[in-house]
Amino acid sequence: MCYPNDLYIHQDSNFDGKRLCFYGEGIANLSNYYIHGFPLFLTWNDRISSFATNTYRGKFYENPNAGGAQLWFAPNQRVRIGSSWWNDRISSVCLGSATYVCP
Repeated sequence: MCYPNDLYIHQDSNFDGKRLCFYGEGIANLSNYYIHGFPLFLTWNDRISSFATNTYRGKFYENPNAGGAQLWFAPNQRVRIGSSWWNDRISSVCLGSATYVCP
């Protein structure tokens, strides 16, 4: 279940397809999260094509553990990355807060 303030990531452009939500603070490796449905056992690693940030700010990373190229995001953004270099290349995400700064 997703809440209105969560960071929403979408498998497809235009905020379609499967969706995963994050809240809190810290780094998450997308290979640890599975997409439900067919085919089974697909992870979210390298599968993001759009996102909505709502109240969060932070970064997406090309590699696991906050490695590689970085894409900053700010609150209240709705971004389609389907036609950009970032499409299906995000492997980790960091949610920042007033007390936690993303690396």
